[in-house]
Amino acid sequence: MNLFKSLLILVIGLVLSAECVNFYLEPNAKKCLKEEIHKDVLVTGEYDVTQIPNQKVDMMVTDTTDHHLVNRENIGETGKFAFTTDKYDVFTICFISVVEPQFRG
Repeated sequence: MNLFKSLLILVIGLVLSAECVNFYLEPNAKKCLKEEIHKDVLVTGEYDVTQIPNQKVDMMVTDTTDHHLVNRENIGETGKFAFTTDKYDVFTICFISVVEPQFRG
């Protein structure tokens, strides 16, 4: 019975710690999220992008000194990223929509 209680507490803790953010990204626009994170923290994330014809989406993660921790161009529909913080700082993750001029955005 103690094992069952421990597993139940673990599952509840994992469910409560998961977060999801959903937003609409206009053509040729940029959306960013910021988070203050302590030093030596492993940050992992997953993304899901709805593909629109003739639109590319880039993703980058930076700190306050504009150091790029993750930089991906033309990301696919789904993906993952991870980085470890080397200092206490505010980190920014941005998604950038790019539609070429010959196509309507």
